[in-house]
Formats: sequence, C-alpha cells, structure tokens
Amino acid sequence: MIRKAVFSIALVVGICTCTFAQDSSSVFFTTGVGLIKVSRPLSKVLKPALSFNSGLEIANKKNWFLQGTVDFNTLAYYQQITENASPYLFQNANSSLLLLGLNGGKNFDLSRHLFISGYIGGGYINIGEPRATLKNNIVTQDIARQSSGFGRIGSRAGYKTGIGFLQTIYFDAAWLASTITVQDAKLNGFSFFVGLRMHM
Repeated sequence: MIRKAVFSIALVVGICTCTFAQDSSSVFFTTGVGLIKVSRPLSKVLKPALSFNSGLEIANKKNWFLQGTVDFNTLAYYQQITENASPYLFQNANSSLLLLGLNGGKNFDLSRHLFISGYIGGGYINIGEPRATLKNNIVTQDIARQSSGFGRIGSRAGYKTGIGFLQTIYFDAAWLASTITVQDAKLNGFSFFVGLRMHM
C-alpha cells in the first residue's frame, strides 16, 4: 500500500510540476527538523519527539508554489487501552509516523530578505503501533500499521540570508487532520519545523 501511495503522489507531483513549470522560475529543495504535537485526548498516548521533513518546491514568477513533502516522525508511545488479544500496555515505546504530502500556496515578500507563506495540502499518512500478543504462553511482539489520507493547512516565515549553503532559513507551523483512529481517538495535531530552503 505504501508503494502505491508513493507512486500515486509522485505521479501527481510530476504532472503538477510539468504544468506548473511552464511559468516557473525557481526550484527549491527544502529540509527541516521539528516535532509534531498531537491534540487531546490522543496527546496522552503519543508524545512529541524528533521529526524530519524534506521536499521539493516549485515557485513561479507570481510567487505561487507547489511542494511535495516527505515527513518521517518517531513519536513516544504510551498505550492506554489494551487491544485484541494483548493483555499488555506499552509504555515509553516508539511509534513511527510517515506522511507523504502535496501542498499548494503563495509566498508574500515583506522585504528583500523576509517573506511569509500560506498553504493548504494533503496526502497519505501511515502510523505503526507496537503490539504484544500472548498465545500458548508465548509472547509475540509486532507492529500494527494503519494508513489513510490527511489534510493540512499551514504557514511559514522565511529569511533569505544570501549565504550560499543556508540561502533561506524558515519556520513552519501547520495543523494536520486525519481520519485515522488510534486508541479510540482521531489523529490530529500541530507540526512545527525549522528548516532550510535551497535553490537548485
């Protein structure tokens, strides 16, 4: 399923890129580090941990942009409800969260060096939860995965440094909403990233 999602999003990004590039002046590579803060009541289960984000952005002469992103996150997992045949509750474990997304928005220049952006988007989300099953006095541990779609709306503020490698430093904040249910609660929350935007 992950391969199909990757292929589908890559196809959409490719088609949008070809169409968008006709009036395009800039292509950027973006990369950032931050965290995802899950909203209540799921915040008791999933705690913020280090997150990584990378993407490709195409901006045209009118400052409209398309951005394909990959987010890989590891969240601290504190299970509250036993599930299926497992009598155990995982505490201080890890839960992996993968996001493949496509965003569209506009950059607004405030000065020669400063700009802000607003965007909306969505894509594919996949999360894994640790599980232990007791059968015939044997404990088996595995990962229960589920996937769905998600929506995202966010903004960022950037500073163009003029330095070759750094180029642009930005802060990104977004709200994420999905249809996935974890421990009887919807997976929604905020993401916060600090990153670099580099011209290719």
